[in-house]
Amino acid sequence: MPHPTRLLLCALLAIAAGLIALQKDEGAHASQQPIGLWLPWEAGSAWRITFGPHGTSSDGSGSALDFQPPDAGGAGCESGFSSRYWVVAAASGRVIDLPNALEVDHGDGFRTGYMHIQEKQVTSGEVVAGERLGKVSCCPDGPVGSCWATAPHLHFYTVLQGEKQGIAGVNLEGWVVQQDGCMVRGGQSVCVGGGLASNAPASSPQKADVVLMLDATGDANGDPQRARLAAARAYLAAAGPDDRVGIVTYNSLVHGVTHLREVTGKSGIDDELLHRIDTVGADGLADLRVGIRAGCRELQQLGKAETKAAVLISDGVHDFRRLGIPQDCFKQLHVPVHTVAVGPGGEENLKQISGDTGGQFINVSEVKDLACEMHRLRMLIVEREAGACRTDSAFVDKTTRVNFEIPAGQSEATFSATWLRPDVPSAVSGKARVDVKLLSPSGRTIAPTTERADLKSNTGNTYQSYSLLSPEAGTWSLRLTGKEAPPEGVAVTIALTTSAARPLPPTAPGEERPTPPLAEQTATPTPTGSATPTAEPSPRPSQTASPTPQTATPESTPESTPEPTAVATPTPTPEPTPTASPEPSPPS
Repeated sequence: MPHPTRLLLCALLAIAAGLIALQKDEGAHASQQPIGLWLPWEAGSAWRITFGPHGTSSDGSGSALDFQPPDAGGAGCESGFSSRYWVVAAASGRVIDLPNALEVDHGDGFRTGYMHIQEKQVTSGEVVAGERLGKVSCCPDGPVGSCWATAPHLHFYTVLQGEKQGIAGVNLEGWVVQQDGCMVRGGQSVCVGGGLASNAPASSPQKADVVLMLDATGDANGDPQRARLAAARAYLAAAGPDDRVGIVTYNSLVHGVTHLREVTGKSGIDDELLHRIDTVGADGLADLRVGIRAGCRELQQLGKAETKAAVLISDGVHDFRRLGIPQDCFKQLHVPVHTVAVGPGGEENLKQISGDTGGQFINVSEVKDLACEMHRLRMLIVEREAGACRTDSAFVDKTTRVNFEIPAGQSEATFSATWLRPDVPSAVSGKARVDVKLLSPSGRTIAPTTERADLKSNTGNTYQSYSLLSPEAGTWSLRLTGKEAPPEGVAVTIALTTSAARPLPPTAPGEERPTPPLAEQTATPTPTGSATPTAEPSPRPSQTASPTPQTATPESTPESTPEPTAVATPTPTPEPTPTASPEPSPPS
């Protein structure tokens, strides 16, 4: 090959190599984001950008950006600072607990990370967009995971396929992170020291601390049906897997106390709670003041959950001269007292107590299904739609089918079944065994042993539940089979609750909205009815029950979150902010 030709070829090869290297360099700084993300703090507050990009990333450009809430200006790591503002999930997913941090796995290999977190509200399970994760701190778990900081702040990063990627290019509500740490949306630019207002959707609480105040008196009205105990058992059966319940029994004195504890244990509902209910007597005079004040002390001293409530189960009779307003204690704590009338004589007292505190009054004599009524009460406490609920029977060697309709666009669905009978001692219910399976619209069978990334199941000796992310739309069928049951069958209360999908954050002008991966690539069958059918015994699972219009289809009301508009705001606190020093993020 002539010398000039070789020189020309080498030059062309060099140019090509340079172009390839340039493309690789540009690609290294193009972060990938398969879903929309909200700014990770509650709506209505503007947080400042304090530092970044920094931290180790797969492309070497810096994996994180630091933010600080409005009240953290001037706070140091040794000040014991606790912010009034909350860090929230930027999108729905499953929580991963790390030292000093949390991550949320959104599927498809994509995670968001939140470092320097204290007062963690959740360490496992699923969260929805906007759900509270915790508050900013420095290194509350100590200098582990290479944690280091000089001021309380949020260190936000993303992970793709197991590696921290560069934060530049990440889009939060249309604000796109730049290489210099500024965030740009349209013609607006906010840099270090500037504030950004979040529009993350508000989230309903997922757990609650509830105290049951249980009348243990032997007044003239009596309680021949032992409705007090039935209502208390029914509430325990309806409680969520992360709820805590305490029980106070009283007559003219405090009769007994079981302090707040998790309702569900490794094998079922907590034995101490059940024993407290099973052993309640009926003697002495009734002093409502004693029960109410004891319940308030329990929540005041031991209540930890963001959501707290009290349930007074009584006939409302007060055998002493003056009742007064003992519910003022709950009013001062902003805790509602829900009242359940189990007999005549004191309904007006109960209505007054619940009305004063923002609670609900329930008269057991007007309730057709006590278990479903307590399910509705529990959902009211955690500010969620109650969905559908019914009680059916499970028989030995027969399968009872109960169908539910799930509309499109739901982010989560929870099917629960419990056979803790309200009307008998808990030991009787504990002898029954029921097999609960779930059949999807496309024919997939889900059992307690099924393992799926989008499934969480809870199994106990008197209950079974399945929670699914992004459930398939269509007719779902719960299959109940009694393994150990009397000839007349076992009463099983079944409930379905759903959560509507959260709106996606806005995209930057001219940018296409990322399309999240489909949870299930299956065709949705056309429903044959719009109602929950009557359950029918069926010897073969292949026989599918057709819905008949008897019970209303569960209707999940979509949350009315308006389309958010991100707004750049000036720095909310004029005083200088200590710069959060760069630190490596916790290992992925």
